[in-house]
Amino acid sequence: MNKALLVELFGSALAVAGMVGLAWWAKIPRSTPPLDEAAARAILADDFPDITPENIWIADDGRGAVARAGEQALVLFQLGDSYVARLVAWRDDFIGATPWPPKGVRA
Repeated sequence: MNKALLVELFGSALAVAGMVGLAWWAKIPRSTPPLDEAAARAILADDFPDITPENIWIADDGRGAVARAGEQALVLFQLGDSYVARLVAWRDDFIGATPWPPKGVRA
């Protein structure tokens, strides 16, 4: 075999090993801890510093939350290894779904 070909093969193998090592070292993908009220409030405060939610409802699995701030609804959900926050209008028929908040829960 040609020496140049062996050098190229060795260099490619070294580059691939380096990328695999970097991915292992960086812990990609990483797990996202489930939400609790404190974490939800912290994320919402980062994304919406001028809005203070009155109530927060956390999903049973900890992957999402809905918060009410006056006539606004703050929706928080897991996407990949982080959380995404959205601001929508709060209506009695919250996005046409089951009435929110559920009966017997104070809004």
